[in-house]
Amino acid sequence: MAKIIYSEKFEKYTYGANHPFRLDRGRLFLNSAARLSLIKDDDILGTGTGSEEDIRLFHTEEYTEILKRANSGEIEAEFLQYGIGLPDNPVFRGIFDVALLHTSMAKDAFLNFENTDRIFVPVGGLHHAMRNRAAGFCYINDAGILIELLLRAGKRVFYIDIDAHHGDGIQSGFYDNPNILKMSFHESGKTLFPFGGFEDETGSGDGKYYNLNIPLNCYADDEIFLFLFKNIFVPIIEEFNPDVTVAQIGVDMMSTDPLTHLRLTNNSYTEAVRIIRDKSKRLIAFGGGGYNPDNISKGYTLAWAVLNDVETDDYYSATLGGTFMGSQELSVSGLKDMNLFVSGPEKEIATKEAERILYYYKENIFPFYGIK
Repeated sequence: MAKIIYSEKFEKYTYGANHPFRLDRGRLFLNSAARLSLIKDDDILGTGTGSEEDIRLFHTEEYTEILKRANSGEIEAEFLQYGIGLPDNPVFRGIFDVALLHTSMAKDAFLNFENTDRIFVPVGGLHHAMRNRAAGFCYINDAGILIELLLRAGKRVFYIDIDAHHGDGIQSGFYDNPNILKMSFHESGKTLFPFGGFEDETGSGDGKYYNLNIPLNCYADDEIFLFLFKNIFVPIIEEFNPDVTVAQIGVDMMSTDPLTHLRLTNNSYTEAVRIIRDKSKRLIAFGGGGYNPDNISKGYTLAWAVLNDVETDDYYSATLGGTFMGSQELSVSGLKDMNLFVSGPEKEIATKEAERILYYYKENIFPFYGIK
């Protein structure tokens, strides 16, 4: 069955009192899963020790040294050109120690994936970090480090990202590599950081058509997301036939996330995780983003249940009609959100955009994979 890779050491660090990224997100999930008896002590694998050499699998030596210098928490002007010390990526004491923790879990996932079909790393999925720069709350790219390890072991890798923010660090790091197929579903770069990830960013050189983006318009809901996910992810992963799937399953697509503009609930999120599970020979999933603590605890718990083929009856299910207003709650009790249906002009615009994206894939991407 599935295993978790986690370290309690994360819980003693913080980006700062007012920063939206919580390093205790793993604890939110573990407490939630424990309350429902969905987790046992032997489900959690111990973590080893990450090294500078491991960080340099993805990041440059120069950047690694800068990150190491920042560990004291003292700001230096030189850090800014590497994205460190900006509001999104503040300097804090232990910043390099945290990077090593992320690195150790990526390496442990690699060391264990052939003995464990499904692995969940709740604190991770730092998909914005570039090879030589921090960005978007991400100082190192743990998924990138894992992918490098898998590629060097000769594995064929599929990276699927359902975080609301485009996985630009993974895209940039492997843009010309045909041995990893990168697919990101996210809110359109027209309205959300990192302001890219459009459908025509399809890779370069030998990696042409191995970088796939599916941007979602503002107000896209469960119906629109699953329409695109089932019609694009499913046929392409079946044709690519990877040895291992690396997933970033952030929970910030949810309607109640404070930093994004989509209208999903954890119902479509859970269904997407289930499809990823079913289509993967082996799966390593990172928790990714999400800035509503309730979404983190419930979403990750639902994902963990799916990874273990467990159905939990602890849920509330109802229907909310019309356009969602951000002040409303989507969940009264239990794990599952009420169903949410967006209507009106916003739904019409988002639907037409989704249809345009699917048409683009049928005309430009599917022929490359022999999909009719």
